[in-house]
Amino acid sequence: MQFAIFYNAKTNPANKAYALEVSAILKKLELSYFLNPAADKFSQIDMAIAVGGDGTVLYVSNLLADHKIPIVGINFGHRGYLCELDKDKVEDGIRLVVKGQYKVVERTRIQAKIKRENEKAVSLEALNEISVGGINRTVHLEADIITPERTFGTQISGDGLIISTRTGSTAYNINAGGPMLLEEAFSIVANNAFFASASLLPITKSLVVPTETTVKLRDMSHNPANLPYVIADGQKSFKIGRNDLITVKKAKNKNYFIKF
Repeated sequence: MQFAIFYNAKTNPANKAYALEVSAILKKLELSYFLNPAADKFSQIDMAIAVGGDGTVLYVSNLLADHKIPIVGINFGHRGYLCELDKDKVEDGIRLVVKGQYKVVERTRIQAKIKRENEKAVSLEALNEISVGGINRTVHLEADIITPERTFGTQISGDGLIISTRTGSTAYNINAGGPMLLEEAFSIVANNAFFASASLLPITKSLVVPTETTVKLRDMSHNPANLPYVIADGQKSFKIGRNDLITVKKAKNKNYFIKF
């Protein structure tokens, strides 16, 4: 079995030292591994180890989105909601992996495509959430929410909109007043705002919809300074223009995680 240890020194310089601690355990168990391999090595990897915290897991999930490589997160950070192992359980966990005593679970990813007139569409993907909103400013969005059974339009004026996967429902989504999802679905939350729609009574600020839902957004701000950003997992962002169309839906790619 070929392991790969990933760490992101940009988020925390100590992550490299943590990764070397994990590599020492793999050496002790006489297991083969790469340390932060380049993309041309991904086809050789059987299992990825994300060392750091939730930010590192998100970073690795985006790196490996095109590959069906299971990921196990090791928490050297703070909360570590996405991490399966604490730092003092690394060797025990790896021994279970070698024995085949684990399962692999699939997690839905989400994608936003931003289409600007006469330009190629820009695509962003996320494991947790896509958020569309301003930075210290109020934005005005027009949205069409298209589910398999119904379609309705709404407007949002406030901090913006968050569209979260089940995985991301305990992150930005829940902090903005959205629900925690126990099954695969999307949470759509008007962040510090409400949906303004005659189709939604009583007025609410959050919705749970099937993962087959498509959300189409346009900016309605009259002040160019208020134009919102599309942000994927808090790591990648793109500032939209006045007439851009943002389409958010389930991504074709999935992520795969180790569970014990």
